[in-house]
This record gives sequence, C-alpha cells and structure tokens, in this order.
Amino acid sequence: MCGICGIYNINFQPINKEHLLKMGKLIHHRGPDDEGYMLVNSQDNIIKHCHAEDTIIEYKSTLPYILEDFNANLGMGFRRLSIIDLSPAGHQPMADLQKKCWIVFNGEIYNYQEIKNELIALGYTFRSETDTEVIINAYLQWGKNCVSRFNGMFAIALWDIEKQLLFCARDRMGVKPFYYHFDGKKFVWASELKQFIKSGVVEPRVNYANIHNYLMMSRLNVDKNTFFEEIVELPPAHTMEVSAAGIQIERYWDINEKNLTLNLSDEDYAKGFEELFADSVRLRLRSDVPLGIALSGGLDSSSIACIAGRFVSNPIKTFSVYYEDDKKFDEREYISEVLKVGNFDPVYFTANQNVSFDELTKFFYHQDEPCMSASPFSAYKNNQNIRNAGIIVALNGQGGDELLAGYHTYFKYYYLDLMKNLKFSKLYNEFRLYQKQFNLPSNEAVKLFSKIGLRLFLSDKFLKQFEYKEIANEGFYSHQLSNFKNPMDLGQKYKDELSNNLYQTLVNTSIPHLLHWEDRNSMAHSIESRVPFLDYRLVEWIFSIPTEQKIRGAETKFVLRNAMKNILPEKVRTRMDKVGFATPTDLWTSKILKNEIKDIFSSTSFKQRGIFDADKIETAYNKSPGSFKSNEIWRILSMEMWFRIFIDNKQ
Repeated sequence: MCGICGIYNINFQPINKEHLLKMGKLIHHRGPDDEGYMLVNSQDNIIKHCHAEDTIIEYKSTLPYILEDFNANLGMGFRRLSIIDLSPAGHQPMADLQKKCWIVFNGEIYNYQEIKNELIALGYTFRSETDTEVIINAYLQWGKNCVSRFNGMFAIALWDIEKQLLFCARDRMGVKPFYYHFDGKKFVWASELKQFIKSGVVEPRVNYANIHNYLMMSRLNVDKNTFFEEIVELPPAHTMEVSAAGIQIERYWDINEKNLTLNLSDEDYAKGFEELFADSVRLRLRSDVPLGIALSGGLDSSSIACIAGRFVSNPIKTFSVYYEDDKKFDEREYISEVLKVGNFDPVYFTANQNVSFDELTKFFYHQDEPCMSASPFSAYKNNQNIRNAGIIVALNGQGGDELLAGYHTYFKYYYLDLMKNLKFSKLYNEFRLYQKQFNLPSNEAVKLFSKIGLRLFLSDKFLKQFEYKEIANEGFYSHQLSNFKNPMDLGQKYKDELSNNLYQTLVNTSIPHLLHWEDRNSMAHSIESRVPFLDYRLVEWIFSIPTEQKIRGAETKFVLRNAMKNILPEKVRTRMDKVGFATPTDLWTSKILKNEIKDIFSSTSFKQRGIFDADKIETAYNKSPGSFKSNEIWRILSMEMWFRIFIDNKQ
C-alpha cells in the first residue's frame, strides 16, 4: 500500500522535476518508509533511477539525486508503506531483471504467491518476495491481460521500454485510486487530487456540475469526473495505454448479468457464500506487518473478525469507536458478544462528543473532496487509533451492505419486483413481516406501500425529483448552480429493480464514495485497509444468486446471516438495526461547532462563492438549524472547506 505519481510529456518536452518531487512529498502519509523516482528520456532511451530525501540508505548512497541536471520527458514517483517483503528489495520504482519494464504500484495482489508459482514454472526467476515483482513478470508473460489474473486492489503505472508506452490499470472495484490529467501533450497521474493542485502541476478549474450533484442530489463519485475540470479518474476495472499516439482506455471486467446459479437449497447457497468469503478473508490476512480488524459490532465487520479467527493462532487486535455520552453511538453490547468468541485483543477509541475544528480541517484536507456526512470522521479517528497501536494493516467491512441489500431502502425495490411479477400473495406476506419486524404504524405502512405502487406508473427520473427535495433546500443555493446539473442517467443493466439498484450501488453510487473515504482515512494514518467483501469472486457470486437470498421475510443479507450460523453470536447475527461507526453529526453542526459554522456562513468568502444563497443559509442557521435537511449543514460546511483548502490556498 503506497502512493504513486508521474508526468509524461508525449511531445518529448522535458518535464518539470520540481513538480514531480512535490507530488511525491505531498503523499508522505501514504508511504513514510521509502521514496523513489525514475526519469526517462524516451527519445534517447536513457533511464535514470533517482533518490530523494526519504529514500532508504541502501539506494540513497548509490543513486543520483532527482533534481540533478538531466532532461527527461517521463518521470515516475513512489512512496512506500512496507507490507510485503520489508527488505530493500521492495524499493520502487522497480524493474524486471532484464530491465524491460519499470513500475510504480499502489495496492496489494493478494494471490501473488499463486501467480508467482505459475510464473516460476514458466521459467521466470525472482529476486524479491514482493507482489510488485510478480506484476512486472505477469505483464511480460501475458501483457495487458495480466490484470485479469490479479485478485487484489491496485493502481499500476508501468513503463514498457520496448513498446515505448505507459501501461496503467486500476482494480475491478476501484479500491485504489488512479487520477490523471491529459491535455494532449502532458499526461500526469497520481494517487490523490492534492498532488495535482498543491504541487502546481495543474491549475485548477472548478467542476460545478459535480458541486450541483453533491449539494442538491447528495451524489459523489458517480463517474470519472472530479471536482476539478482538468482531472479525472481512471474508472475501476479499466486499463489505459499512454503513448506518443495519445491514450487508449479499455474495460477488462464487468458483472455478467446472465450468469445465474441453479436453483439451489438455502443450505447450499450458505455453504457457497461461506467458502468464498472465508477464502477472501484468508488471502487478506497475508502480511509481513502487524494486522488488525476494524470492529463496529455490525454484521459485516463481526463476520470478518470471526472468520479471521479461524486462520490465526495469536489473538487479533480489534479496534472500535464509541461515544460515551450517548448510548445511540455505543455499540459495545454487540462488540462484546463477538469478543466472547475468543482469540481477540480489543482496543477501544473512547470519545466524548466534543470535536476540534482544527482536527476537522485536517480531515477535510485528507479527503480531497467534500463528504456527505460526518460519519467518515469516526472511521478517520479509528484509523488514527489503529496506527497508534502499531497496526499497519486493517480489515474492514465495507461493501457488505451494498452487495447484500443491507439497507432498508432496498426493500422497496424488492417489493416493486414482486408487484411487477404479480406475486401479490408473497408481497402481502413479506410486507406484513416487514411491518411487524420494524414496528411500522399502519398509516406509515400505507404511505410506504403507496410510494412503491407509484413506481409502477411513474418514471424513476420523475420520482427522483421528489427524493431530491428531501435531500436539499433548493432556496439555499444560487440559481446559476442549476445550470450545471448533471442528470446522471445510470441505465438499466438488470430487468429486476433490486439487482439493478445493487449493481448501480456497486459501480456508480455508494461503493465508489465509500471506497474514496476508506482509502483517504486509512492512508492519512499510513494504514493499509483491506475489504474482504469486495473480493471480485465473491461479488460475481453474489450477483449470480436469486434476490430472495438477499432479502426474505423482512431480513436483509439473508445468505450472509444463514452462512454465519454457529460462527457469529446470535445477538449479532440476527440484529436488524444499522449503526456502524456512527457520529453525532447533528450535535456537532447545530451546537458544538456552532460558533465556527456561524463565522463561516457570515464570511466574505462564503458569500462570494456564487453557489450559495448565503443570506438565506445564515438566517436559517441562526434561527432554526432544524430547518436544514439531513446532513445538509455538514455538506455545505464541507463544500466551503474544500474551496478554502484546494482553491483559495492552492499552494
């Protein structure tokens, strides 16, 4: 787990090496253990491996300094967080033995040992125990198709000397980030957006369409675009080749919507899930540094913890956050049930409900983009706690809810499918169980049922207009902002509503956003975060099973709950509420941070942004913070802090 960057002038003009060095320095937090650079004059085919201030001594004493006089039109930078093979052999940029290719790589290939054995059988030799060297030789053997063999999270930039092209790739789910800027002559790539802006390599222009989507539609990371016009993401599951001819992007993986399993028994589905899930956890326990688990007390993280306990002999450290002043944010009753299973060494982050604005500013800086709510801040603090305990790799439960319909909003899509297929008897029974399970009053049940029925006759686009009114007060934003509206037609991959919404959650909505702050929160504290639920084999399998294995009888995540019988404590396995790493957002925005937020809403910069109706926001906040929609104050605050950090103070 590391950080990468690079500049490639395809018109052969010399790069600015100061920019490259700054890009590397800006992500020291992603890789505090080592630093390395590679410079290429592709016309003369001269390559120089270089050091900088933080390069390990074994290389620093033998390599030239990066800023020494040398005209290069390609430069690659790397920051290392040592996880696999802690020796100097893991230094990057790394070349193969014949120096046909050079690579910078951020992430982990969990099945690298299996691929390495295959390559050894094909005649390849290795000088290290790293997964990085496996990638290089896999590319030499299979070309760009090598990525289809990798089970992991990765962002790769590899210079192919013979072909004179830069090969780039991103993992299937987009766990690891890969941003780039291309103006037809200069190609720049990096792990974080701040590397482009605060190094000076790119002059930022604000993407107002993204701001509209964020403030008024509560949407983030739905496509390749970022909050900067000039910078985009390489989409997950894509490769890219960059050469003097330009760039060529290609998708290498997607869910096959026609790949359905046979009609198996519940027991067989549970067994299939358990086998894949257990193997995913097993692979993600490979590490040469201390490893722990972020344990919230919910079904997903508890399942990871209990499965992981099968594969290790020594107790695993678990890390949890709770706010002692409010029982709503205290999950210890469930966490303690998991700990009773045994083989755990628990560490708690005990917080009161006060929060420092200086600390929040650091959090906003590391996020690179505004965030939807304050919930990621709890995860940010938990990662700080994990690192302070000496843990460098942490397993996390991201993705379980989104793949297995764990949120209550998915029930409406399931019921709509039953309506469409005229399964009225089943619909009645399912809905009655839902009403009973969640103590839903009759009037609320009628209202919910009516909303579901309306979806049969009204377009999704039309209904979204009503949903957006529950997200934001239109009067709080300038009329000009609506000119930048992005309709975001996400399409219909599946015929049934539930599967289609789960797919859109995977590729366009929730998971890209969750993975963004998962990466930033962990790397801000030099931690590698691993997400077993997003193993591509498990994802493919989940999308191949019937929807009744996800929702049934008012139960979410049916197949997971079934698979975890006799593995999870029953109190955790059967719980239906959703908390996670909860945070007292409303208390912070309406009371504890009130003075700071009042100062921001009355500030000149806020009033001159051109996207807010600042007077209305200030008046509403002073008179009635409750008039804002859910998390709306936080979104406005986060947006203004993004402007201050990345636009007003670029350097």
